[in-house]
Amino acid sequence: MNRVWQLHEHINTIFTRINEMPPVYIHICQVSQICTLLAIQRGENVELAAMAGLLHDIATLRKHDVEPYKIQGFTKANHGELGAEIAMEILIELNITSQEENEIICKAVGNHYYSFTETDNPIDEIVKDADVFAHWISSVSALSNNVRGNRNRWDRVCRELNIKNKQE
Repeated sequence: MNRVWQLHEHINTIFTRINEMPPVYIHICQVSQICTLLAIQRGENVELAAMAGLLHDIATLRKHDVEPYKIQGFTKANHGELGAEIAMEILIELNITSQEENEIICKAVGNHYYSFTETDNPIDEIVKDADVFAHWISSVSALSNNVRGNRNRWDRVCRELNIKNKQE
C-alpha cells in the first residue's frame, strides 16, 4: 500500500468516532488531489505534496472529533500551527516517512494559513495554492474576495494550469 493511501486510511478512522462527515473532509481530499496535480506540474515530490494536502486542515477535522481525541483551544487563526503538531504525531505513529519528510510536510501544514502572500518552499506553496484553488472552485462567491492575497494565487494557478479564467 502506498504512503498516501496509508495516510488517507488513517484519516478515515477519525470518522468511525463521529456521527457525520464534516465538510472539511471533502475539502482536504480536494486539496490533496490538487496538490498532486500541482506537484506534477511543478516537478515536485508528488507524495509529500499529497500528504501535506491531506493533513493541511487536520486540526479543523479533529475539532469535530470526540473525546479523548478532540483538540482543545482550536481557532481558525491557529489551525495551521495546531495542525502541524497533530500532523507530526500522525506521521510518527504511522512511520511511513523519514524525519526530513515529516518536517517538510508539517512545515507546509503550519504555513498554509498565515503566509498566503509570502513565498515559502515549493511544497508550502503547493499547499497554499491548492487550498485557495479548492476553496474557490467550491464557492464561486469566494472569487469576489481577496482575503490574504487569495485572488492573486487563484489567478496565478489558473494561468499555470492553462485554465481560461473569465473572472480576470
